[in-house]
Amino acid sequence: MLDMLIRNVNLPDGRKGVDIAVKDRLIVDIAPAIQAQARHEVDGGGCLASPPFVDSHFHMDSALSLGRPRLNESGTLLEGIAIWRELKPELTVEAIKARALEMCRWSIARGTLAIRSHVDICDDRLLAVEALLEVREQMKPYIDLQLVAFPQDGYLRYPRAHENLVRALDKGVDVVGGIPHFERTTADGGASIRALCEIAAEWGLQVDMHCDESDDPQSRHIEVLAAETHRFGLQGRVCGSHLTSMHSMDNYYVSKLLPLIRESGVHAIANPLINITLQGRSDSYPKRRGMTRVAEMLEAGINVAFGHDCVMDPWYSFGTHDMLDVAHMGAHVAQMTGLQQMHQAFQAVTENGARALGLEGYGLEVGNPADIVILQASGIVEALQLRPARLFVIRAGKVIARTSPPSARCCWSRARKRSAFPADFSNRNPECRRTGSRTRAALPTSGTRLHYELGQPGSRNKKQYLNAVPERCPRPDAGAFTALKGATSMTDQQDNNNYAAAHDDYALSPVPESARRGLLSMSAVMLGFTFFAASMWTGGTLGQGFRLWPDLIIVVLAGNLILGGYGALLGYAAAKTNLSTHILSRYAFGRVGSKLPSLMLAVTQIGWFGVGVAMFAYPINKFMGIDHLPLIIGGGIVMTYTVVVGFKAIEWLSAIAVPAILILGVTSVVTAITDTDGGLEALISLEPTASLSMAMGIALAVGSFISGATLTPDFVRYARNRRVGVAATIIGFTFGNSLMFIFGAVGATATGMSDIAEVLAHQGLLGAGIALLVLNIWTTNDNALYAAGLGLTNITGLKRVHLVIAAGAIGTLLADFLYSNFVGWLVFLSVSLPPIGGIIIADFYLRCKTRYPSPERYPFKNINWAAMIAWTVAIGVSVISPEDGLFSIAPLNAILTAIVAYVLIYRVVYRSEAAALKPEYQ
Repeated sequence: MLDMLIRNVNLPDGRKGVDIAVKDRLIVDIAPAIQAQARHEVDGGGCLASPPFVDSHFHMDSALSLGRPRLNESGTLLEGIAIWRELKPELTVEAIKARALEMCRWSIARGTLAIRSHVDICDDRLLAVEALLEVREQMKPYIDLQLVAFPQDGYLRYPRAHENLVRALDKGVDVVGGIPHFERTTADGGASIRALCEIAAEWGLQVDMHCDESDDPQSRHIEVLAAETHRFGLQGRVCGSHLTSMHSMDNYYVSKLLPLIRESGVHAIANPLINITLQGRSDSYPKRRGMTRVAEMLEAGINVAFGHDCVMDPWYSFGTHDMLDVAHMGAHVAQMTGLQQMHQAFQAVTENGARALGLEGYGLEVGNPADIVILQASGIVEALQLRPARLFVIRAGKVIARTSPPSARCCWSRARKRSAFPADFSNRNPECRRTGSRTRAALPTSGTRLHYELGQPGSRNKKQYLNAVPERCPRPDAGAFTALKGATSMTDQQDNNNYAAAHDDYALSPVPESARRGLLSMSAVMLGFTFFAASMWTGGTLGQGFRLWPDLIIVVLAGNLILGGYGALLGYAAAKTNLSTHILSRYAFGRVGSKLPSLMLAVTQIGWFGVGVAMFAYPINKFMGIDHLPLIIGGGIVMTYTVVVGFKAIEWLSAIAVPAILILGVTSVVTAITDTDGGLEALISLEPTASLSMAMGIALAVGSFISGATLTPDFVRYARNRRVGVAATIIGFTFGNSLMFIFGAVGATATGMSDIAEVLAHQGLLGAGIALLVLNIWTTNDNALYAAGLGLTNITGLKRVHLVIAAGAIGTLLADFLYSNFVGWLVFLSVSLPPIGGIIIADFYLRCKTRYPSPERYPFKNINWAAMIAWTVAIGVSVISPEDGLFSIAPLNAILTAIVAYVLIYRVVYRSEAAALKPEYQ
């Protein structure tokens, strides 16, 4: 059954009377008269269905601040900047956030679901950055909000602009901004462009510059921006906003400029409402229109989008954030009155804007997210003419806003036979009808009062009122914007969280601030992960191959320092980006290429899960006589259910199990010492019963949990900050995993048995030992299966819960086989998995200098062949590693080889981008 079926709508491409089928948040079919059942149907009534409107240029931090501290009496750009500078000392995070949230509600009401907002960073407190980052997170279920780090007072002109820019980007701002025409000199303007483009190239970010917002024809920074875009390899990732000086340039120079812009792939963003208002203020007559050459740029093949820019702020006293107003004004100012030109004006606030912002999955196409706006108009031209009501605003297949069709009632005597409305409109609209002495027509109006209910996190249908133009609202109930109740309610907090993450437990998106944990919680999770019975088993093997002191301690510490350092490097990346291993691998391996390491890691963790289930069942079978098969099946079901619940269940289980396991381990060690004649001294002096070289021991210690260390980001992404993430990782591996080895080794040395279950039985700890052993295995198994679910989600895009259930079933069914082939499994792990983490480390630290942009904005490669080749090389080096000597630790060889190989091969394979590894440009 479909989730939603939209009946009888017209599309921007000219198709009429089609249906749109929606399932699992995606458009699954577009065709006439779709024969299917749906939970919800929307009758389009022959109206226009459009993708959401896109505002490519906006200032949300200043929106709705009109009159504070005073009005812009001259109406000029410079007075607006001066007023904003006066207002900045009075700003607070709460005030900015409140105005921005109100602005977002206006936007949703009008079907604008993607906004790029510039945020001023020339306030050393970065209050606007902090406020809008919170707004971006809070409104993520409803609006795609991109933030631009905008040095309002000039990148070189303001003393601390560079420092503030880096701080803003480090906090998570998406785009590098600039304002070259506001620098002190033309030369400084060019220098600022070069510096900012270099920063964008180094960070892997997009660029959006306020460029040539001037009437001066000599303001020609756009040519520098186009040239630097080409030089830094930023094609398609740069926007030049305003470009108003072009309206004053001579045609000969423009004929040279337009091809340069097109070749560089720079997007042009015009702001018709503001440009027509601010520009030409110094002219008497003739007075220039002020907007850039939109029609000419479109004809030259340049992507041109429109922005609203301002709403009721120091620069613009009007506006309701209706992008159809922007397109309407743009068509007027640019004299785009031809049929094709009107379509281009509409595209400038839809698909062209999406292209400029780099939005993926935008548009009314099968496979894209079901983000749809239904307007009370039959087509694009009528939408521009009437700027009609947005009858339904749909986000990911849910109606998040709707407006009742506004109507106007005209009265006249019965003797009057003809309607005052155009006949074609009356014939086209069934709502237009005769009723006694009155004729009532459903006329779209832009001056209606919009009533809306927009659920916010922590609230339930919080009613508020938006008076767009209250003087023109004769009836409070003329129009209504209201969220659907029940299944389509925006106020379903769980649904909002799921949508924000795209899948449950943020499998494909960053963990939001509200879901992050502190050091105590993260340490418990990581200790639960590393408190693995298999590590105790490996410790038993090491205990039979080394003397407890100092050989075993050296091997254990060396192996876990390698694991801890390796995990900490990955943990830092995860805590900074709040992304899982599998999404981090998209940056390093590519969107498609990441599926292979995800598959390898997922299969590995399913294997560990199966081993753990068997390790739970066999000791109980051996010592209590219960058939192992029901134990395997029951244990697999219970452990799988924990993972289905999610990270919170893992957190609670770890909080219970970690102290219990510590008690068991210490008790076992104390028992081993007291049971040995001569105590600790005699235990230390015992000779090993097997022969292992130091290198083999370290390789075994590292290989026993290298897959776990590689998957550190799957858990550490929940850390409140980087310090917490790194500390929890080090605690987990260097302390927790070392304890497991030592617990196993001491028991094996004292009893001569490497199987931890047999050791505990021999020590008389069978009852408590089995109970705590179950907790030990459970805490690690749920982590392993959780990580496998994340990997499979990255591969398939399916819901994590379903994949976890399938993976748990497979691991349970294969438990017997995996348990019997554990040593071979360790050898396989030590060869193939470490290079994955090494390549992620090289990409994050060396190529991108610890600065990954948001995954929604990053232009992922399909396959990063440098990563694939480096992975292959590293596996080969690991396989041929010698058995003894300095280079005999195969996992470490694999990690180091992967890092070096990736850096070198990336330079060769992607020469045009190699500068990102070392930002030196010629």
